[in-house]
Order: sequence, then structure tokens, then C-alpha cells
Amino acid sequence: MTFFRMQLFAIALGLAMLAGCSMSGDTKLAEQAVTNFHQMLDAGQIDAIYATSSDDLKKLATREQFVTFMTHVHEKMGMTKSTTELNWHIDYNTSAEIVTLTYATVFGGGNAKESFVFGIQDGKALLSGYHIK
Repeated sequence: MTFFRMQLFAIALGLAMLAGCSMSGDTKLAEQAVTNFHQMLDAGQIDAIYATSSDDLKKLATREQFVTFMTHVHEKMGMTKSTTELNWHIDYNTSAEIVTLTYATVFGGGNAKESFVFGIQDGKALLSGYHIK
């Protein structure tokens, strides 16, 4: 391996390590945000979930729409019993870092598959989307 190739390899390895640290930190932020989401949902703090969500979510749904939807979810599914992370995906672009997490969740009223989309801004994971099946 030539000296130039070794330098390129070292730079690429360093960048990959930095990206890995960022990915790990971003997923940890999002994972903690999922825990907070379930705690707030179980406590009936749906307004607070909406208030701390991203502007992207607020553009998609009014407070009333979000509260109605999440109230229905909470009434139908009940309290969160357990969650298991199924997969995650991070999308980096020039305007934001987007973390998508998918969970198998056991509620008091049944099982569901939940997908959370978080925008990472200023070291915080802000809810940008939520889907439940």
C-alpha cells in the first residue's frame, strides 16, 4: 500500500469512527425520547408531547388533531408494558439529522408496531412523526 493510499485509508477510518460516535449519540437521544414519549403518554400528558415536538410535526397536525389521535391510541391500547427496538435508521442531510426507530410494543390493550421519527436539533430529539399499527 502506498503512503498516499495509507493516508486516505486513515482519513476514511477516522471519518467513519466520528460518524459512528455521532450515530450512537443520536440513536441514544432518540431512544431516550421514546422512553419519555411512553411515560408522558401513560401519564396522559399528550399536550406536553405535542408542545415539545418539532415544527415539522406541528406543520402536519394541529394540536387538536394530535391530541385527538393520541388520546384515541391511549384509550384503545392502554398503558405501556414493554418495548423492544426492532430497527433504526439515521438520515443525515444539510438541514437536519433524522432518526427513525421502530419498536414492537406491548400495551395493556394489545401489541403494536410503533415507528418514531425524530429530528436531532441542538442535542435534543424532537418528535417529527409517529405511526402505530
